[in-house]
Amino acid sequence: MNLDHDDEVIKRRLSQKMRFLSNTFSTLADPPTDERLKAYLRENEEQYQRPPTYSFLQVPFTYDHHSNPEEVANKLLQQHKTSKQEDHLVHTGDPLFIPKEFVAADTIQINKTMGGAIVTSLSDAPLGQWFGPIQSGLGYHLIYIKEKTPATLPDFHDIRNQLERDYVYDTEKMGRKMIYEKFKENYDIIITSDQYQELLGDISLQHTAQ
Repeated sequence: MNLDHDDEVIKRRLSQKMRFLSNTFSTLADPPTDERLKAYLRENEEQYQRPPTYSFLQVPFTYDHHSNPEEVANKLLQQHKTSKQEDHLVHTGDPLFIPKEFVAADTIQINKTMGGAIVTSLSDAPLGQWFGPIQSGLGYHLIYIKEKTPATLPDFHDIRNQLERDYVYDTEKMGRKMIYEKFKENYDIIITSDQYQELLGDISLQHTAQ
């Protein structure tokens, strides 16, 4: 009937119908069973891992109180280098709006509060020992790690609902792509001379903007 040739409303409705059918076929062909979801989790473990957590003390030294806070922090660290008692340095440093002690804080929280350099230093640092100074956007810090917990993968049943949502979304997306690619094999794309010149103009404008 060629209803879709020049009617934008019908074209849009046909497109929506195709999307609905492709989503339905994809879900029916590969339903989100436990077996499939566990395989999906194995393929995407990093996406679902809980970040590492750290319990630590930090002593800040800022430019508001020192012309060279890094040097002050380093000298103080050297004076207490031989000590492994955490309270030797915890009462030093400058007043700052962030807490001196973090308890089971994950890397996302630490990064928001103190910056990425601190997170990087924590991952490689030993337990029960003052180290630094480490620079952040707030100044320099001496740090004492009490405890660290590596990244962990949650139990399957705890995240099953999230896995199912993500699996269905990815499956439908892949199904749409396969169906559209199959449909494209039955069509020829024809560009008129006027359209060709218009496309060339668009490409030229994009290239100039870059």
